[in-house]
Amino acid sequence: MVDVNNLLAQQLDKEKLVLSLFQQAKHLAEQNRVKVKVKDFFGRLIRMEAELPIDVVNINDVISILNRIIIDEKKHIRLVEDSIATLNMLMNK
Repeated sequence: MVDVNNLLAQQLDKEKLVLSLFQQAKHLAEQNRVKVKVKDFFGRLIRMEAELPIDVVNINDVISILNRIIIDEKKHIRLVEDSIATLNMLMNK
């Protein structure tokens, strides 16, 4: 059971790191949002792969996706925290 507790603690650290990375990505996307009248052109990002354009996406869509992922990551963190608390409670009985 101690190994499970250690694994959950490691998982919690990883979940918090992932959340931090997605929050940083959202912050970067928001900082690089261009506010101009021609948003349909300048409000887009070109996704590149091997130095070739593969897709053009709207920056607001990227931010929306990141918001959903951040919410999911927060749920993952709560789930792991609850699991640790439950395990600790059961181990102390």
